[in-house]
Amino acid sequence: MDWLIITSAKHSLSAEQLSNESQAGDVFIYQLVGINGRQSPLIEMSKIFT
Repeated sequence: MDWLIITSAKHSLSAEQLSNESQAGDVFIYQLVGINGRQSPLIEMSKIFT
C-alpha cells in the first residue's frame, strides 16, 4: 500500500465554521514514496462491524 487517504468531516460545523474551513468534508489522497504500509491490518474490521 503506498497511498494515504484522509477524510474530514463537516456535518456538525456551523456556517461560520464552514466558511473558515474551506476543505472541511473533503477527501485527501497522497501517494507515499519510499514508505510502505502494513502487509496486514492491525484489526479485523469484520469483527467490529458484525
